[in-house]
Amino acid sequence: MSTGQFDGTQPFKGDVRNSGPDPDAGAGGMGVARGPGGTFKLRLSLAGVTQGYVGRAGSENIWACVKDEAGAVSFDFYTHGGKQYLREPGWGYMTWSGGLAGAPVAINSWAYASPWAIVGNRLMATDSNQPLSLYSTDSTWLYANDGYNVLEVTKV
Repeated sequence: MSTGQFDGTQPFKGDVRNSGPDPDAGAGGMGVARGPGGTFKLRLSLAGVTQGYVGRAGSENIWACVKDEAGAVSFDFYTHGGKQYLREPGWGYMTWSGGLAGAPVAINSWAYASPWAIVGNRLMATDSNQPLSLYSTDSTWLYANDGYNVLEVTKV
């Protein structure tokens, strides 16, 4: 895949995946159905060892990273057009950058939102069929890349 030289300072690069306004904005969120599970955080483990939680940092505070529980992001699953999206209420949607090495994960606007699903104990980007991963335990940045260390996720 790639060398994983992402450091969180880059601007987001990626294809627009969704057109039209954010379906959760205005008009009471018409068009979006709240998925099962309510609001939750994602605890991350590697080979059964807890690494932390999904948080945000880096340029524009959009890049997904490993943080402690206090710095964790709260998500909801939303369904739109038959797909599930992870949304941080009041902020944005989880996505991955196809324009940067390794496909780093970000939380960005509806235009760039990627569909996700928890399959077993993995969080999968269902448009690329790539799992949430960590390049190495020395790096905090998260990726959608099966060539890296695939993380287990637990909703908490």
